Amino acid sequence: VHSREPHAFSSNDIHFVQAVGNLLANLIERRRNRLQLEQSERRFRTLTELIPQMVWSTTPEGAVDYISPSWSEFTGMSQEDSLGIEGWKRVLHPDDRLEVLRHWKESLDTGRPYEVECRLKHAGGGYRWILARGLPVRDAEGKAEKWFGTCTDIHEQKMAEAALRESEKLLAAGRLAATVAHEINNPL
Repeated sequence: VHSREPHAFSSNDIHFVQAVGNLLANLIERRRNRLQLEQSERRFRTLTELIPQMVWSTTPEGAVDYISPSWSEFTGMSQEDSLGIEGWKRVLHPDDRLEVLRHWKESLDTGRPYEVECRLKHAGGGYRWILARGLPVRDAEGKAEKWFGTCTDIHEQKMAEAALRESEKLLAAGRLAATVAHEINNPL
C-alpha cells in the first residue's frame, strides 16, 4: 500500500489489502462489542449488589450460575458453595423443602414463573421467611434459556401477619366469652 515509487496494484495486492482491512474491521467490531459487554456486566453487578434482594440466575436445568453477594450475607454460605444444583438447597427449612423443590421443578418443566414463600437458614442463626420469585428468559422458539430471580426477606411482614391473626383470634374469643357471660347472667 505504501511505496516511494508509483506503481500499479495487482489483483493479489488488492485482495491482500481488502483482507487486511476486513480483518481490522472485524477486530475493531469485536473489541467494541467486548467493551459494551463489559460495561453491561458492570452495570448488572452494580445493580444486583445495591438492591436489598438476593439476586440469582440459573441454567435452563436449574443449576445456579450466579448469586449476588447479599445471598452470602443472608445465609453465611460462600458464593462458590451456593452455585450448582444442590448448593442453595442446604439452607432450606426442612419443613419447606419438598414444597419448594416441587414448585421449582414445576416451573423448570413448564416454563411458568416461579414464586414461593419459604424459610431459609439465616447467617445470624434461626430461619427467616423469604419470597422467592423467578422468570425464564426465552429463546426465539420460546424455550427457557436462562432463569433470573430474587429472594426477598419478608420475615418481619410474616411475623406481623401472624401477630395480627393471633390478636384477631383473641378478640373473637373475648367476644364469645362476653356473649356467654351475658347469656349466663341474664337467663330468660
